Amino acid sequence: MEDGRQAGSRQPAAWPYVAAVALLLLAAVALLAAFERPAGTLERGRQAFLRGDHAAALDLLRPHAEAGEPDAQNRLGILYELGRGVAADPRQAALWYRRAADRGLYKAQYNLARLYGRGEGVPRDEAEAARWYRRAADQGMAEAEAGLGAMYLHGRGLARDDEAAVRWFRRAAEQGDAYGQAGLGYCYAHGRGVPPDRETAIAWFRRSARQGYAYSRDSLERMGAAVEPWPSRLLGAVERALAPGNQGPRGTRN
Repeated sequence: MEDGRQAGSRQPAAWPYVAAVALLLLAAVALLAAFERPAGTLERGRQAFLRGDHAAALDLLRPHAEAGEPDAQNRLGILYELGRGVAADPRQAALWYRRAADRGLYKAQYNLARLYGRGEGVPRDEAEAARWYRRAADQGMAEAEAGLGAMYLHGRGLARDDEAAVRWFRRAAEQGDAYGQAGLGYCYAHGRGVPPDRETAIAWFRRSARQGYAYSRDSLERMGAAVEPWPSRLLGAVERALAPGNQGPRGTRN
């Protein structure tokens, strides 16, 4: 009897402990679900963006962009810049690019530099464009390295410096960037920042032309160098690049 009373007196004291553990487990599951849902919508937003379902991408990415996720902010900027899934709004594009750029996302820094260079969504400011190109280039982005090389070559937004132009073009060219290869070819062809070297110029123009960059093919023709036929895999891209109203080979980066 005594043992039974002792056992009975302990049993009620155990229930609050069990209930507390159960509540903690439920809270942990709810918290985990709360974290998993946003992560899932972010990935679904990225996939929707990549497959061209822009309206869905806009809806899925916006909460993450507003919460400060830089990749979502950059992609939202692209949707606004190009008018995909929403009316084109360069000011909104610039706003979202800047938020992502301020967080260090090099693709957004490059996209923001383009807008400053063209004066779209922001006042045209080549010095600001050069600053953002530099920040992206310092992270090794080939497109930004080539863009910065062009700014140095033409003295846009910073003092003209042919040797600096060659350095940045070379960094981009060695990563396989067609624009950087063309810029480096130009410098060798005209003796800008390096001694003139026709053969080296032709070599870089050819590497660029193989990627479908029309300027490099034209340069080879002007130099009397043999021009290879367009690779069949590039014909569609070349036709689009040469179509009226096309802004050129440099576009948004996502």
